[in-house]
Amino acid sequence: MTKSERRRWWTATCEEFRRSEESQRDFCKARGLALSTLQYWLRKTRPEPKETEPAALVEVATISSSMSAGKTLRIRGPREVTIELDLPVSHDDLRLVLEAVAAL
Repeated sequence: MTKSERRRWWTATCEEFRRSEESQRDFCKARGLALSTLQYWLRKTRPEPKETEPAALVEVATISSSMSAGKTLRIRGPREVTIELDLPVSHDDLRLVLEAVAAL
């Protein structure tokens, strides 16, 4: 099997797995495939994320300094990014952080 034939075969096999409702282990066992090889090809043939418009920023209400002193604001973004900010934080700093998260 040539390299391009192998890639086409694995691409089709990965698509079959993605459509199935089987676990990776069961899928491989039923077809006599090595689990690690399937996992490798699943990563290699992962569909590229579609370009989407950046998330719209929303207005954030102000929390008084006395209420927020010593607290932490945690922002979870895409790709398992977590940002923690010690409060109080200025509007400008918060805006810059949110713009950076939206750009991920």
